[in-house]
Amino acid sequence: MMDAERQATAAASRGLHAKVLRQAAQNYKAGDMSAFHETLTVATIQGRQASVTISKPQDPDCPLIGCSDSFLNLTGYSRAEVIGRNPRFLNKGCTISAEDRHRMRIAVCTGKNFRGVLQNRRRGGEVWICNLHMHALRSGNRSEERRVG
Repeated sequence: MMDAERQATAAASRGLHAKVLRQAAQNYKAGDMSAFHETLTVATIQGRQASVTISKPQDPDCPLIGCSDSFLNLTGYSRAEVIGRNPRFLNKGCTISAEDRHRMRIAVCTGKNFRGVLQNRRRGGEVWICNLHMHALRSGNRSEERRVG
């Protein structure tokens, strides 16, 4: 990467971080600790080199609330196409055993960990193998639990 590119990337990153910090501060001042923690957590994973997602199991259908840039690069989806959807859209047309589906449901409902090798499908239709490790991320009480995959 050239120096100009690095400087532009760093400037964009600072701008994003400033926006996130402003949003987190607003949530904190409003007394919405759940939104405060969620804002900071999602911002923390976005630039990671690993493919990471965060979902909210308390909401209907356990929607994704955040994902890393690496996840977007791996799957070919944009953040707008992913946020708010249950991650099962990645399994459409793929073979997932009944046992793995059951173990994932149990993990989401109980907060237990799940590890498994699953077929997923990229936006372009290509099948790829995912080594999924899903676990609970807690901030406060159980009602504020998130799932990281």
